[in-house]
Amino acid sequence: MCRIKWSYDIEYRIRFTEPGKHLKSEDRGIAIYAHNRLAATPDLLNLTTGMHGFKNTSYLTGVVRADFIDDQKVDYIASNRQGIRWETPLLEPLKDFLTTQMEAAVKALQKKKDDRAGEKAKADPFTVRTIESAGLPTNRKRLAFKIAKAMIKGDPDEEKAPYYKAALPILVNGLAQGSVMMAIHELAKQDHPQLRQVIAQIIRLTAKEYDDFILFVKGRLDGIATLKKIVNESDWSKPDNEKDVQKLLEKCPWIIDQMPQVFTADVSLSTVVDKLAKELKITKHAQVDQNDAETRPDLVFLLHSEGVAQLVIVELKSPNLPLRNAHLTQLKAYMLRARQWLAGNGYGHTRVVGYLIGMLKPASTSTDVALLHDEMMRHSHEDWKVYGLMELLERSEAAHKEILAAAKRADEAGNNEDDEDD
Repeated sequence: MCRIKWSYDIEYRIRFTEPGKHLKSEDRGIAIYAHNRLAATPDLLNLTTGMHGFKNTSYLTGVVRADFIDDQKVDYIASNRQGIRWETPLLEPLKDFLTTQMEAAVKALQKKKDDRAGEKAKADPFTVRTIESAGLPTNRKRLAFKIAKAMIKGDPDEEKAPYYKAALPILVNGLAQGSVMMAIHELAKQDHPQLRQVIAQIIRLTAKEYDDFILFVKGRLDGIATLKKIVNESDWSKPDNEKDVQKLLEKCPWIIDQMPQVFTADVSLSTVVDKLAKELKITKHAQVDQNDAETRPDLVFLLHSEGVAQLVIVELKSPNLPLRNAHLTQLKAYMLRARQWLAGNGYGHTRVVGYLIGMLKPASTSTDVALLHDEMMRHSHEDWKVYGLMELLERSEAAHKEILAAAKRADEAGNNEDDEDD
């Protein structure tokens, strides 16, 4: 019991039950006693749900001995002795004082939990291995451990949970790739009740990156909108227009595939891609009439995500010429030769994916056009896709809008969560 100096003497005690042994809602808070008789049942008084560590109130119990309440000429205690008249000049200061003491106790407990979570994160072999193996710079490594701490605090076994072992690598990979918000988007797909709070905490830990990410995605959406306008208004009988789209797709491969990082920025891997392009006689190595829409060179570039290598062969045909089965056959031939070449040059683990892009015309009377649509409808084809150019842009636009919406939902959720200590 602690004794305080008051207009009247009171004694009080605040404590918490053991971890995992949370109290029923009606038992949480401070109970008031006067002359050893219950005057008011447990109550959290003015504690707000937005305070840091509010979840700890599930374990908070306390008792106050305030005999003076029963000694007044006015009756301040309900006849059933389950409550008192807090909103009175006599008792309102006591209510404010007890609220302040409970808030201080809750925050002190949360600080202990936070410190313990930080220690656990730095001692857990899985956490250390995941973060250390990512090759992060010092500042990002510190942030990675803060994220791990945010994920395991408050739960004594959280670092052993399957969701934690699945989620932490996603986030660490996001830090390594410079795309935490893309990682959060992936994380949000997992079904776990803790993740909504964790995502909100991570967004606050990476506030600047969140702001940059929003601008980044909005910039991409503006670019897609501009390209859609170009596609709608261009005269595709002019080869220069198609070349412009080819260059744009090559410089902005995220329009085709939302993989986060392009390997061709790496000089050694650019050399590999160039050698493969020479082998396939595509891109700058194509020995064809550059003005022939049927044989104009295709695009090839290598995309990468942590632990995944992927070669994407893009065959772009003029949007004013219907795509035919012969085009798909040509793409499949490129894919086969690419797989053979990669296997023979030490890149056998690389997945080869193909995209055929142009104008889809399902109602065409051409047998070869009809064969393409039949192939698309009847066969499972995870390794190749056929898209109309406008369909491709709308697909990319929808994907980026979805990512933006997920990030905003997580940020809004953060406004209702506890503020995260640095």
